[in-house]
Amino acid sequence: MTTLGKILVFVNFLFSVLTGALIIMVFVTRTNWKAGFDELVLQNKALQANRTSYIDDIAKIKNELNDKIKNLNNQLDEEKKAVAKAKQDATDANAQKELITKNFEEEKNNHAKAKDELLRRQAEVDNITKAAAAKDSKINDLEKDNSDYRNRAVAAEIDYKAEHERNQRILAQLEKLAKDNEQLQQQAKGGVIAAGGAPKKAPPDDVKGTIVEIDVKSGLMTISIGSDSGLSVGHSLEAYRLNLNEGRGEYLGTIKIVDVHFKQAVARAVLPLKAEKLRVGDIVASRIVASAK
Repeated sequence: MTTLGKILVFVNFLFSVLTGALIIMVFVTRTNWKAGFDELVLQNKALQANRTSYIDDIAKIKNELNDKIKNLNNQLDEEKKAVAKAKQDATDANAQKELITKNFEEEKNNHAKAKDELLRRQAEVDNITKAAAAKDSKINDLEKDNSDYRNRAVAAEIDYKAEHERNQRILAQLEKLAKDNEQLQQQAKGGVIAAGGAPKKAPPDDVKGTIVEIDVKSGLMTISIGSDSGLSVGHSLEAYRLNLNEGRGEYLGTIKIVDVHFKQAVARAVLPLKAEKLRVGDIVASRIVASAK
């Protein structure tokens, strides 16, 4: 039962008590009904005033209760909305959790795939590295062979130029050699005729060195081989220059030993060769041959 109902019951009970009292009073005051009637009229007015006051209080209480009920309903609606929102948030959170879990599993699978791909590519890199190393080795071998062929070609070109120059010198000297045939036979054991008519004394075979110093003013030069290689004063050597970058060689001319030491010797250029044409590092040898390496 609500508060309003309790108030109405209390008012009815009060009215009943008042009615019973009036009946008793009428019975008691039956002999003086006029005075009793007037008194009842006054009491009735008082009751009417009280009733009006009660009705106003009841209306006020009813309005207050309605306001409270309305506020409670509003609060209930807010709570329902909050609960619904909380449920929606929980649903969204679960969906987000499932999405994160799914993404995590996908990332995990992608990581495993990436790791496998990395291992596969590393294996490919290793294979490519090995293939490149084999290719580089083959290229080095080819370059080495090419260098050997180039050296042989240079040596062959030098041989050709040397022989050609020798032939030219010999042809130029044929007339003199023919006139001095007897002298030529006596000098044949010592070597061939060099430029200017001087005999060329042959050194031991396969003697080879380089020019280490040149004095242009005196025309003398120091070479890297001496008596340890079998050289002696009067021996003649052929001078030539290799240019490996251009893949060719150049025959320079003949030099003659004028002084010998154990590890070095001093030589002079034989005309038409001049010291100015020679350089430090030029090769001097008993004969011009292609190097195997």
